Amino acid sequence: QAMDNNRVKPRSGRYFGRSGFSLIELLVVVGVIAVFLSVFGVALNRGGDSAGMDSSQRMLSALVSGARGQAVMKQEPIYLLVSMDRDDPTSFLRSVQIATSSGVVWNQASNAPQTDAWGNKIPILSLSGNPTQFSRGVFIVPSRETITRSGGDLTTMFSDYDQLLLSQGFSMAQIDERKSNGTYGEVEITNGTAPSRERFLYYAFTPRGFTGPDGYRIVFASGERGPTTVSFSNPNEARGFLIRPMGSITMISDPRGFDEGQAQ
Repeated sequence: QAMDNNRVKPRSGRYFGRSGFSLIELLVVVGVIAVFLSVFGVALNRGGDSAGMDSSQRMLSALVSGARGQAVMKQEPIYLLVSMDRDDPTSFLRSVQIATSSGVVWNQASNAPQTDAWGNKIPILSLSGNPTQFSRGVFIVPSRETITRSGGDLTTMFSDYDQLLLSQGFSMAQIDERKSNGTYGEVEITNGTAPSRERFLYYAFTPRGFTGPDGYRIVFASGERGPTTVSFSNPNEARGFLIRPMGSITMISDPRGFDEGQAQ
């Protein structure tokens, strides 16, 4: 009976406790949920960049390990190619592909390997499979030398990237260590058709699993694509890999990890 005294008996004859929500209380709850969802939505949107970087790092890790493993198993040089085609916004600095090499272009007249404009031997390559693209908004960060060699007015590519790090007290040497140091040059693509000369930023792995004599850095960061260039606005989130001359791979998930110096 004490319990009955604490209840309200409506006309229908049914009993309802006072635990129900009033209209005002419901409006307050709906308002709180709306605010929560809006904040949570922002968090998800911001997390998209991080998710894209994570996905790109996993993808690139598989490609680097695969290229190195193929070089050892097939006992032939394997190349990892990064697109430098500025006219193709879907591939520029975000499309990566593995290629096998059957040797280098030979100059019969001089009986010596033919070299490109920068003195690099020109490898003969056969593309393996389809290109793999980074997540949307994620791009390879090329070196200053790569940008200079590729021609055109690409200096603006590093304006935000360099200036922000300079304002934080980094030296130019430290800034350059946060950029990829692969080889930019010509390669000859065969693939069963007439050979064609193309330019790539590339990384070579020898049959013994070795990389270039000084090792490699592969650095990527989120950026925004312009008509012919890419703007990197947050170098503090750059990540990537250090690949030692003997072929061991160190994954870098914090840009401070690149302060180890050259990949030696």
